[in-house]
Parts: sequence; C-alpha cells; structure tokens
Amino acid sequence: ECCAQTAKQLRAQLVGVDAQLSNTTFRVAKLEGKLPSTTSKVEDLETQAATKTQEIDELKRQVAEVLEEFASLETTVQASSSSEDCERGYFGMECSVCNCTSGGICDDGKNGSGRCACFEGRAGSKC
Repeated sequence: ECCAQTAKQLRAQLVGVDAQLSNTTFRVAKLEGKLPSTTSKVEDLETQAATKTQEIDELKRQVAEVLEEFASLETTVQASSSSEDCERGYFGMECSVCNCTSGGICDDGKNGSGRCACFEGRAGSKC
C-alpha cells in the first residue's frame, strides 16, 4: 500500500512535469517563430543606420563647403572694405587721421586731402 501511494504521487508529479514541458515547448516554438521577424527587423535597422551615417557624412561635407565659402567671402569683404574707403575722420590711401577740431569738417575718404573746411567764424589749418 505504501508503494502504491508513492507510485500514485510520482505519476501525478510526472503528469505535472509533462504538462510544464509541453507548455515550455510551446513557448519555445512561439519564440522561435518570432526569431526570423526579429532578425529581419534588426537587419532593416542596420541598413537604416548605414543610410543615416551616409547622409550625416554628406551633410558634414556640405557644411564644410559652406564654411569654406563663408571664409572666402569674409576675406573678399575685408579686402573690398579696406580698398573702398576710409572711415569718417580719416583720409588718403593709408586712411590717416584728420586733424580738424570740432570747428570744421575734414575732407576725408580715400580721395580726400585731409584739409579742414572751417565753419563760419573759425579759421586756421585745424579750425
């Protein structure tokens, strides 16, 4: 009787283990079914990443070109502004300082003479 009871308990445990094994096998098969889809998604993401990397490289190249063009334009602007004219109060090819006082106006600019034109009632080389 004790052996029959133990055998009955062992059979019940075996049925439980068999049910767990069946459930585990089913879950493994379900996961294996998802594996090709997951692998495909990973491959798609890798392709997208490679494409984005190429796009980023192209954008970096374009930005470098624009920066180079800006640098060139800046040099051109500096060269043209230094050759066009002097600031107010400066004259001649070297943009020398005018020596007029507040009593006159300087003949300034690249083509200016630097001479002072005095206001009425003022006189002298510096007014």
